Amino acid sequence: MADAKLQWFYTDSGHPDVDNYDTVILIHGMNWNTSSFDTIYPLAAPAGLRFVAFNRRGYPGSTPYTAEEQALLTSSDTTSHSLFYRKQGLAIARAVLEILADPALALPESGKVGVLGWSTGNWFVLALLSIMDDPELLPSERDTLKSRITHPILLEPASNHVGAYDPSNAYNPAAKPVPDALAIGRWATGYFEHPDPASRDPTRLNFKHYLSDPSPLIDRLEPAYIARTTLDASAIDGPLLLSKWREANERGTKEALRKVKDGLWTRVKSVSVIWGDRTFWLTPPALWALEDYSKELGGSLLEVKTVKGGNHFIPIDHPNETIAFVKEILSA
Repeated sequence: MADAKLQWFYTDSGHPDVDNYDTVILIHGMNWNTSSFDTIYPLAAPAGLRFVAFNRRGYPGSTPYTAEEQALLTSSDTTSHSLFYRKQGLAIARAVLEILADPALALPESGKVGVLGWSTGNWFVLALLSIMDDPELLPSERDTLKSRITHPILLEPASNHVGAYDPSNAYNPAAKPVPDALAIGRWATGYFEHPDPASRDPTRLNFKHYLSDPSPLIDRLEPAYIARTTLDASAIDGPLLLSKWREANERGTKEALRKVKDGLWTRVKSVSVIWGDRTFWLTPPALWALEDYSKELGGSLLEVKTVKGGNHFIPIDHPNETIAFVKEILSA
């Protein structure tokens, strides 16, 4: 699948055994490629769903960022960040349009279409939502997006990606100058008890101490699965976690929500959030920030679903709950 400049690698869960069905386009997280959705793929067809997941740029089979884009990404200049945000929103829009038009998939035009991001993938869903009125979109592209996309879904969004402020005592091993891959893996895939999440006080979250039972998912995965599913993408995804990106991420997230509220996405009525209440500390502040942004816009734009006992790796460790919530969201 390619346009004039960009090529995308994607996988497909297959045609459900029904004439009309809903499709969900999946955008993966940091360091984990489309294979991270393998656990939920077999559950799609029985639920009357079809999943199509594509590797983001810089992941195998998809076009890497240009030198110019990489410079924008790593810049300390907010203007450069906003330009990068816009460029990637447009790129994701065209990836989605190509999937919708691909004759090899032959997706039904009558079905609903969700776009689901997981973890870092949520940044790209929000970037997509933010560019609906961009002058670079062709009228035909805009019309197709308006008529086909019905449900944006944020699965386990992280605070950095929506522009939330990090508490001073925060901990993130992925942001260290020399990251420890195993430490990051156990921290990101672990289960955490947060003493008082209802307080909405990020300083009271559990930053470091994951449970031994359930153990971190990374310790239960087969080495062969990890080898084919992961890579070090810190150079292309890591900068989005840094504080210098906070302002642009906040602005982009608010723009995305505003364009939903203002009806620019004709068939989108709300933005759904799925999160696990035993996830790492980055997710609750993201949820709170999204709620605050929605309130600032004067409306209730969010539909929140909680996976009880869920960690950050819900698609892999809690596939049945993931499918159930996605089906529920698209059935509304």
